[in-house]
Amino acid sequence: MIKKKSDFCVLCGKLPPYGKKGDHIPPISIYSVAERTSARYRFNAVPACESCNAEGKVSDEVLKLFIGLSTGEYRDFQDELIESFGKTLQKNSRISNEFFESISEWFPDGGAVSGRKFGAVFDRNLCEKSLGRICRGMYWFMTENIYPNDGLIEIFFPCDQFYQSVSNNVADINVKRSEEVNGGTFRCNVFDFSGFEIMEMVFFGKLTIFANLNSDK
Repeated sequence: MIKKKSDFCVLCGKLPPYGKKGDHIPPISIYSVAERTSARYRFNAVPACESCNAEGKVSDEVLKLFIGLSTGEYRDFQDELIESFGKTLQKNSRISNEFFESISEWFPDGGAVSGRKFGAVFDRNLCEKSLGRICRGMYWFMTENIYPNDGLIEIFFPCDQFYQSVSNNVADINVKRSEEVNGGTFRCNVFDFSGFEIMEMVFFGKLTIFANLNSDK
C-alpha cells in the first residue's frame, strides 16, 4: 500500500511511477505466503517506475533466503517459510546451485546430533543490491526526499569490522528518524556515527544490517 505519492520513482529519481501498487519496501518476497495473507500485516510500498520494480527480482530472492535463515526460527508460520525457500530454489537454478554448493554443516558440542546447525554463503553483491533499494525506499519514506541517484550506499553485515564498531556503540546513539512498517516486522532507524549518516535496518527483530549513507565522503 502506497501511503505517500511522488511524481518520480523514489528508487532512481528519473522516471515517473508505474501503476498504483508501487514497489514493496522491504521486498514482499521475504515473507511467506502465510505472512503475506495474515491480517497482522499491512505491507509498505513506495512509488517506483516499471524498471526499478522489476530490477530486484533475483536479488530479492537471495535476500529472502539470507533473512529467512537468519530469522526463521523466531517467526510465525515456519513450515510455510521453509516451503517458500523450496520454491525459490526450484525456480532459480543459479540461486539453487550457489546455495547447495556453499552450504555447510557442523555439529557443536563434540559432534552431537542435537543442536545441529546449517550455514550457507550468499552472493553479497545481490544482497547489497536489494538492501540498497530498501535504503533508498525508506530514505524517501522518512524524509520525502529522493536519495541522489549517484549517491553511494555502503552495506555492512555482522561479519564486517565497521558493523561491529557501530553495533558496540548503538545503545549510546541518538536516533534522528525512525519508522516501523509491515506490522512491526521491519524497523528502520537513522543516526549519525563518526561523521557518517547510518541507516539501521532490523528484520523481524532479530537481524540487523547497517548502511552508510555518506560512503562517498
